[in-house]
Amino acid sequence: MLDRAQILPTTAQELTNAQTVQPRWPRTTQVVQQLGIGSLMLLAVLLPFELSLPLLSVGPISITNVELVLYTTLVIWAIQLVLTQHIRWTHLHFAVASCVVALLLAALFAPSEQNAAWKFTLRSLGGCALFFAAGSLLRTQKTVRRVALLLVIAATVSALAALAEIALPASHPFLLLFKTRIFNIGEYTRAGGTFEYPNTAAMFWEAVLPLTFGLGGISNSKHTHARNLNWSNIGAALVTALLTQAILFSASRTALIGVGLTFLSGIALVWKVAPHARPNIILNGLAAFLVLIGNIATSPLTALRFQSESPDTWFRAEIKPHGFDTGNVAPIMTMDAGTRITMTVNVRNTSIVLWRAIGEQPVRLSYHWLEAGTRKTIVRDGARTLLPNDLAPLDSVTLAATVLTPDRSGQYILQWDLLQEHIAWFSQYGNPTPEVSTHVRPSTTTQSAASVQPTTALRARVEPTRRDLWTAAIRMWMAHPIFGIGPDNFRHTYGPYLNLNEFNTAIHTNNWYIETLTNLGLVGALALLALMLTLVLTTKRILSQNSPTDWLTLCILIGLLTYFAHGGLD
Repeated sequence: MLDRAQILPTTAQELTNAQTVQPRWPRTTQVVQQLGIGSLMLLAVLLPFELSLPLLSVGPISITNVELVLYTTLVIWAIQLVLTQHIRWTHLHFAVASCVVALLLAALFAPSEQNAAWKFTLRSLGGCALFFAAGSLLRTQKTVRRVALLLVIAATVSALAALAEIALPASHPFLLLFKTRIFNIGEYTRAGGTFEYPNTAAMFWEAVLPLTFGLGGISNSKHTHARNLNWSNIGAALVTALLTQAILFSASRTALIGVGLTFLSGIALVWKVAPHARPNIILNGLAAFLVLIGNIATSPLTALRFQSESPDTWFRAEIKPHGFDTGNVAPIMTMDAGTRITMTVNVRNTSIVLWRAIGEQPVRLSYHWLEAGTRKTIVRDGARTLLPNDLAPLDSVTLAATVLTPDRSGQYILQWDLLQEHIAWFSQYGNPTPEVSTHVRPSTTTQSAASVQPTTALRARVEPTRRDLWTAAIRMWMAHPIFGIGPDNFRHTYGPYLNLNEFNTAIHTNNWYIETLTNLGLVGALALLALMLTLVLTTKRILSQNSPTDWLTLCILIGLLTYFAHGGLD
């Protein structure tokens, strides 16, 4: 689906600085121009509301409601070009064009997964084309402000959906119109509102945030010395508080850092070129700060995200079967096949979260059976043993654990593990699993271990760390340094570089720049660098003008700066 977090308005300065060319058919051109602006405004409204099911398919490509409006906007823009016979070019247009060339070359020379590379390239070209369309359609500051306002309104509605996702579970069926699943981290929900992924939602809200206080400060800019607060400032502050709360509910720490960077950049620019907007930026910053303090004091999820880099520390435990000496394998145990036995196991909570004994997602003790020689798993989901009560961090409990032995005799390994029902096995997050060697002898009893089913079957998964992903990405780039491995191909091909036979193809490198270098090679990395340098020079030129009337343009640039900074960790 379309990556909505990447579609943002460019600077108003760049969009409105070309000379007007008299069209051959002025009335028709004017109608087309208005249709294009209307389509662009509709796109701004729909960005956070892309339906998970496509509206139609063209060959291998499925088209969603957002993409349909996007392509409609591009068609109208193409008609406008035919009527006016004029293409507007700025330094930013050349920079974006270099990114287009890099995408095409990387897809053309992709060593594998050509279909996936071209599919991603075609969708990305639609986003790049939108930049050019916006440059032709948004000819006045007034239209730029309208589109910015619609982006803020759409972000506000999607943020409200994120709040409902947390507070009203009954809203989940409606939200599943826009996503494939509700994301959880431990026992907590990660809010994405109407977005497919919480991180995508957080990046969108984070990038729209500067537009919020930018629009709120426009009324101040009409009068250079008007430094008093007004209803626009107050409304912007309320929206800022809402967007900040939605970002906190998304549990994206990088986005939260981006919020801080946004306001630091905003304050620096206000004090330099727009003193009239000081009350506005201070009020918005105070609103975001109060929301953050309130969440740290009251939200367990926010506090946990500040304490840990990843959920790995949420799934930590010490498991000690009776007779098991840490660092050594316990003596071989003998048991009958197909029987139910009880073993004494001590469990200690070494995580940073409270283990619930009851509820929809309780923590329970279980095990896996492995063949001794091949270590092939023959029983993945063992019988569950319930906790007698909630277990706080550093507390321990001794359990009489139920074990169902394999039906057939032989040499096996009993591997102890904990799980949070419906969430994950602790071993999936790297928690050690003590092993007990066992000899299973034939039994004359008729009871079968296979006749007792566990509560929930959870599949094993391997989640590489950021360091693992970055290491694999650099190795992949070194193998294909010029044009990379192909657009979007990292997630399809990184497994063998980490010695993984099965791997999650929804995982990226968690670094925009490493991802670009790996997928598009040096050609793509240089194109991205050119775009960034062009934005820096654009910002420098606007700051040198020292004009308070271009406050919204500065806020748009702050949003882009935040987006580029976020890309370093996401």
